[in-house]
Amino acid sequence: MSGLPSGSTSGLPSPAPRKVYRIGQIVPSSNVTMETEVPAILRAREAVAPERFTFHSSRMRMTHVTPEQLKAMDADSDRCAIELSIEEAEQQLGKPVVSAAVCTVHQMLRALNLPAHAPGAGHLLSGAYAQSPVDL
Repeated sequence: MSGLPSGSTSGLPSPAPRKVYRIGQIVPSSNVTMETEVPAILRAREAVAPERFTFHSSRMRMTHVTPEQLKAMDADSDRCAIELSIEEAEQQLGKPVVSAAVCTVHQMLRALNLPAHAPGAGHLLSGAYAQSPVDL
């Protein structure tokens, strides 16, 4: 018997388990950067912070940039949200879960000193965070 903690071979205590965060992204089919850039940024964070991240994406389809297809793509966001279980995640976390588009619109409105409110665009734009402070 060596006196080492059970399962330890180095004499050092095992590190604390790392919390894993699930990141869901809804991206337009024309966007080729979000699914690589967001994970790359958060992977870099993993090198200096204890968190770990998993990444999940769903695409809103569009073949040509036309007003009709943009409307159809927007309507497709509901399917994407269901695929990523955004509503379930919001309920479990008690926090808003957003797409890149919703987050961008929120920040754009706030940067323009406008209330971040857009009916039907999810909890972040529901008005609950309309006057959130902006750090620019």
